[in-house]
Amino acid sequence: MVAQLRVIVWLALFFRCCFANGLLQANDIIHLQGDDGFIRVTEENYQLLKNGVEGDYSVLYITIYTKDEEDNYRCPMCQEFEETIHSVKEIIDKQRSDVPVRYYIVDAYQVPSLIKEMGISNAPHLVVYPPPNLMTEQTDEFSWSTGQFYQYQITPENAGDVLQFGNFLAQIANIFIEVEEPFDTQKFLQYFIGSTVLFLLIKKAVWPLMKSTGHASTILMMLLSFGIMLPSLTGYKFTQMNRIPFIARNEEGQIMYFSGGMGWQFGIEIFTVSLMYVGMGTLFLLLIALKSGPVQARINDKVDNVLTLLLAFGLFHAFSYYISCYEVKSPGYPFWY
Repeated sequence: MVAQLRVIVWLALFFRCCFANGLLQANDIIHLQGDDGFIRVTEENYQLLKNGVEGDYSVLYITIYTKDEEDNYRCPMCQEFEETIHSVKEIIDKQRSDVPVRYYIVDAYQVPSLIKEMGISNAPHLVVYPPPNLMTEQTDEFSWSTGQFYQYQITPENAGDVLQFGNFLAQIANIFIEVEEPFDTQKFLQYFIGSTVLFLLIKKAVWPLMKSTGHASTILMMLLSFGIMLPSLTGYKFTQMNRIPFIARNEEGQIMYFSGGMGWQFGIEIFTVSLMYVGMGTLFLLLIALKSGPVQARINDKVDNVLTLLLAFGLFHAFSYYISCYEVKSPGYPFWY
């Protein structure tokens, strides 16, 4: 029995050594890491690095550093996204230094063997490899060209978006990081100047014309003010700041007004639910106002009964519709009718 156990242990160690032969340890490549924490892949060290570091996430960024006759980079987007990677790396190093992530940068023109093996045809190009796991039944040697990876789609719109790339990397590493976006002075001035001009226009041009309509002007101004505040009150700005799409469509091209799950996913969902609350609140306030003394003095019992029934039915129907929508987000919700 003891002899059999020893044989099993030796076989396990043998296979582990065979499968781990291509994997590096962190100390094996520490001398290749620059002051900024990035490892520059060259044709000389590619064969050493391509098998990955045991237990580490690998962020591989393929870029282009060549310049034109005017000494400008041929790929400005490549440089912009590289700054984004640096920003996200600093955040992860500061907030989650316990997560092992290695960052590699490749100049596409300097490492042709990597480009050929991976079949890359465009730059910038970024992929993330999860840590090679020796505890699984791995029969093939891990390599950048054959290993499982997650590709990040780089576009001119998101090349400088630290929040989006940080969220992408955090989801892969299954961690939470807090990204503080810098204060955008230009956007602030746009909103401030635009709001000021709109306010002065309403005050100096629109309001004098509406005064002549009497009480109707007050109601119109209340509705206008409420309409301006609605995007903020409903949380639409929250979805906008977090890059949540306003309208989403299913595979058949139909608009999805509600998402599955309890989280907010679409901007239109925010507006729809908020308008339900506004509608139900308005009906409830009208019921209260209907029973007030001034209103009761102006109407007879028949009108009072009819209006009460209409408002109550409208409130009941609105709440029933709200519950039916809630069931989309929480299937099996028991308290509906």
